[in-house]
Amino acid sequence: KDFFPGSIQKKRFLGNVMNQLFINIGTVSPATLVKQLEKSLNEKQIVAYSRDRDIQQYLEKNYWSGRTLKPKCNLPQAINCILDYIFPVDANLGVNKANFFVSRPTKMNIGIQENGVIKNTVTLTYTNNSYEDIFPGGPYKNYFQLFMPPNSQVEQIMVDDVPLTDYDETNFEYKTIGFLLTVPPRDSRIVQVTYTLPTTIIGGNGMYQLIFQKQIGSANDNLQLEFDLPDNISVVNNNFSPLVKGNKIIYNTSISSDKIFLIEFSKN
Repeated sequence: KDFFPGSIQKKRFLGNVMNQLFINIGTVSPATLVKQLEKSLNEKQIVAYSRDRDIQQYLEKNYWSGRTLKPKCNLPQAINCILDYIFPVDANLGVNKANFFVSRPTKMNIGIQENGVIKNTVTLTYTNNSYEDIFPGGPYKNYFQLFMPPNSQVEQIMVDDVPLTDYDETNFEYKTIGFLLTVPPRDSRIVQVTYTLPTTIIGGNGMYQLIFQKQIGSANDNLQLEFDLPDNISVVNNNFSPLVKGNKIIYNTSISSDKIFLIEFSKN
C-alpha cells in the first residue's frame, strides 16, 4: 500500500517474520518440530519439491507436493466410475491480509436423479471478521475460482441469492468459473454454484468418486456433504461413515487435507 520505488516495507515485514521463526525454533524440541512439520504437510500449510525423482515420488504419494489432482478414477477396475471433482480457489487482490480473518465453511449437495443425472450445488459462506481499515484486515477483495470436472454444465451461480451472469469460464483439463467477490469487514457473502456432471449413472453396479481438493495455505474450514438418492439407487458401500436419513446421506468433516469420497452403488 502507498508503494513507491525503493520501498522496503514488504521485505522488512517478511524479514521480521522469518527472524522470529528462527528465534522460536531454538525453544522447540526436535520431536515437537518434526510432528508439527508433518501436520503442516498433511494440512497443506507447507508443500515441498525435490529434484530427486524418488523423493519427489514420495512427496506426491503423500500429497505433500501441492500438485493439482487430476479428475480420474482411483479404482481403474471399477465399472461405471462416475468422476466428480471440486477445488475452490481464493486469491486475495486487496492490499491486506484479510483472508487471515475470513472463514469459509462449505456445503455440497449431490443430487442424483432417477434417470441417473447428477446435479450438484456447492455453497460457500464467506465471513470477514476483520475490522475496517485496521491492518492487516479490511475488505476481502477475492477473485474466486471453482474447478470442476471437464465438460460439466454450469446451471446457475448465485451470490446472496442474486443470479450472477458476468463471470469467466473455461473448459480444458477442468471446467472453471471465476469472478470477483468482495466481502466487507464484519459481513458475509454466500456463493452458490450449481452444475451438472457430464456422465450419468446407468443401470447395474457402479462407483461414484468425489475428489475435494484443498487450496495450499487455506484454513481447515468445515465441510458438509449431502447425497440425495432416488428410490431406484441404493448404496452398497462407501469409504466414510455418514448419517443416513431415508434417501439422504449426510457427512460432516473439515477441509483439513485433500479428500477422496467413494460410494459404491446399485441402480435398478
